[in-house]
Amino acid sequence: MSRCPAPWSLLSLFLIFVQTSPASAEEAVSPTTAAAPEAAGEETTPAAAEETQPETQAPAPQPEETQTPETTASAQETMPAQETAPAATAEPAAPAETTNTPEAQEHEAGTENEEEHGFFDDLSETDHPFTLSRGRFSLGIVGQVQLLAVPWIDDPMASIEAMSIADAEGFRLRRARFGATGDFPYNFAFRILFELGEEGANILDANVSYEPHPLARLTAGALKVPFSGVMMLSSQYQSFLQRPYIVRSVAPDRALGFEVSGRSHFFDYHVGVFNGGGDFYRGDNNAGMLYVGRFILHALGPMPEGEITQPDGFVFEVAGSYYFNQDATGNRHGVTGELAMRWSRLTVRGEFLWSTFDPAGSPATDIDVEYGSTTRLGFFADVGVFIINEHLQLALRFEANRLIERDFEIQDLNDLWAISPALIGYFLQGRIKLMLQYEHRHEWFEDQVRNDYLAVQVQGRI
Repeated sequence: MSRCPAPWSLLSLFLIFVQTSPASAEEAVSPTTAAAPEAAGEETTPAAAEETQPETQAPAPQPEETQTPETTASAQETMPAQETAPAATAEPAAPAETTNTPEAQEHEAGTENEEEHGFFDDLSETDHPFTLSRGRFSLGIVGQVQLLAVPWIDDPMASIEAMSIADAEGFRLRRARFGATGDFPYNFAFRILFELGEEGANILDANVSYEPHPLARLTAGALKVPFSGVMMLSSQYQSFLQRPYIVRSVAPDRALGFEVSGRSHFFDYHVGVFNGGGDFYRGDNNAGMLYVGRFILHALGPMPEGEITQPDGFVFEVAGSYYFNQDATGNRHGVTGELAMRWSRLTVRGEFLWSTFDPAGSPATDIDVEYGSTTRLGFFADVGVFIINEHLQLALRFEANRLIERDFEIQDLNDLWAISPALIGYFLQGRIKLMLQYEHRHEWFEDQVRNDYLAVQVQGRI
């Protein structure tokens, strides 16, 4: 049989119903009143969000669920979780607003610029910026462009063949070169370099090398004859527009042959045999070959190849070279003594060069012999110092060149001394270089020649 509920139980249920009914009415009205500030454009505070969130989720509670204490307790237990939900969803909105501010856009642009400049900052002065690699094979692309502008040249008879900077005032494309270097497995490597000129592309370098040990590198093909440090130094790293007159008069440039070289922390050496004349395709047209040897001592470490690279401390080099060439017109001998040093932003380089020529025929009867036995000697000294970090360098050169003829007096236009101040600007780790140079020449003989000049050159390389 069933039992009737006690009076106080009915009274308790009635009180619960009375207490919950006003709350339900407030919940039905609260969404409209809470939306008013938002419609007026005002921000909703976290407190208001906490009050509106549970109300919007239960706008019209059913009487059956609110008639029992269990339903009320369940609603009270879910209130904290519902109150914290708006706070979690409100936080991500703040970063979205700040990313569109001018300050944020400026920061992003600065980051992109840093990444672009960092591409060159991560490279050394002599690294190839464009390199392809696959396994143990790597290929580097090289290129160089030099555009010369001569606003003033005080020489109506100027001639490039006579070692002038240009034939006349104006613009001149001095160099346009491109090529590639590659490293193969098992210590093989190659280098090829072309010069674009009026007659097309000419080969400058085309050689293959094998280096089983740092002290034994074998190179065959077309390459620079290892004689004179400033002649072996690439034109892209020169601090002056031209190499010294004595170097261009005495030192051989490129030839086809074979070389054995080696390098260590304390010294380098080069020994080679080359064609003494002729081009790369027809072979040697001399009576014999050109033999050359070179030794470099650098007890404190090697000199950096580039111009802006600073060594760790003070470094210097002492070097000497010798060559013998059995030319078709006679025998030539050449000797150099060299000194170079670099400390911090200061670089000093100098060479003394001497050569002799003994003709195979008589100057009076042989049309291929211009002079009799001659001796040519000279020297140069270069000093360069960076005055603004690694971006602006001030350089000065003094040089002297003398041709001595043993049988009769010769007045050669290259018998002179010259002084050349230069100002060089470097950008993008030396990939872009701007040079300004003035040169004053003074002939040894009494009759002076008007041959001073002022020139500007821009260079780009990879």
